[in-house]
Amino acid sequence: MRTTKEIITPVDKHKIVVYDYVIGREVEEIEDIFLAEKKDGDKSQVRQSAHKSIEMLVVSVDDKDSKVLDRILDFKKDDYKFVIDTITDIIGGEEPKKKIED
Repeated sequence: MRTTKEIITPVDKHKIVVYDYVIGREVEEIEDIFLAEKKDGDKSQVRQSAHKSIEMLVVSVDDKDSKVLDRILDFKKDDYKFVIDTITDIIGGEEPKKKIED
């Protein structure tokens, strides 16, 4: 079973349980959204990938595991951004950063 961690949103103090790492299958699903044919002026790929990430990585919101995406989309902006930033960090993983030398 995959491990989780609990975060608390800064404004309304929602308790969010998220998986604490992403698996390869999930990375591929998110990448597939960006690899799909893009129409001119279509900015929905970023939104679609955010929604997919929420659906895959958020286990529960305030101890409820249903309608997770809808609940988060109804959060105040700063709470929503906090969740998205947390998920982005999880997807980014803990790969070592290359040191840039002068």
